Amino acid sequence: MPAYLTAYLNHPHTQRRLQGITNASTTVPVLNKAALLMTPIDLPSIPVQQRLGDLHQLWLREQHLTERLLQQKAILYQHVFQGAIQNATGSFLTA
Repeated sequence: MPAYLTAYLNHPHTQRRLQGITNASTTVPVLNKAALLMTPIDLPSIPVQQRLGDLHQLWLREQHLTERLLQQKAILYQHVFQGAIQNATGSFLTA
């Protein structure tokens, strides 16, 4: 299942294992095809792969939503802060 493979390869444990076989002689780590093909991948049953892939997709969605929520809260905070300064001093925040 592609979603499971994505989740598996992006799991921190797998990422640490892959870092150990990358070519670190360059500024950007390079993982060659041969090394990747030699990497063992645990394959549970298809239903388990599906559930884990779905879980990974939910996790990614939650991360995205959390980032958007924090951005919106930052904007709200800035507007409230600026409004309070304007109400207290009669001027816009310029700094």
